[in-house]
Amino acid sequence: KAAADAIMGFQDLIMDFCEEAVEAPQAAFKKVGVLMLRACNDGAAKAVMAIMNSMGCACCIKACANVNDIIAKVQEVVQTALKEQVTSTLKSKGAPSMITDKLEFGNPDDDIGEPSKKASPQQEEMS
Repeated sequence: KAAADAIMGFQDLIMDFCEEAVEAPQAAFKKVGVLMLRACNDGAAKAVMAIMNSMGCACCIKACANVNDIIAKVQEVVQTALKEQVTSTLKSKGAPSMITDKLEFGNPDDDIGEPSKKASPQQEEMS
C-alpha cells in the first residue's frame, strides 16, 4: 500500500506533462520519464521500509545490512524493468525501433520545471 500510494502520488503531475506531448513529444516524454523514475524510486523506498518495519527481526537486518544500499538496488531493478516495459509496450503498439531506440528517460534528479498547464482533473467513477 505504501509503495502504491507513493507511485500514485505522481499521477496528476505526469498527466500535466503529458499535455505537452502535442507541442514537443520528445521533451514531454523525457519529463514524463523522469517523473516515472522518481515514482519508481519513491515506491521502491517506501516498499523496502514497509517490509523492514513489518518484520520483527528488522533491527537484526539493519545491523547486518545497509538499508540504503538495499533501497538503491531495488530502485535500480525497478527502473530497469520500467524502461524495458515502456519500450516493449510502445513496440507492441507499432512504434518503430528508430523511435524507441532514441527515447530518453532522463535521470530522476533532472530538473524538468513545471508543466506549461494543468491537465483537467479526471473524475473518478462511482461504483
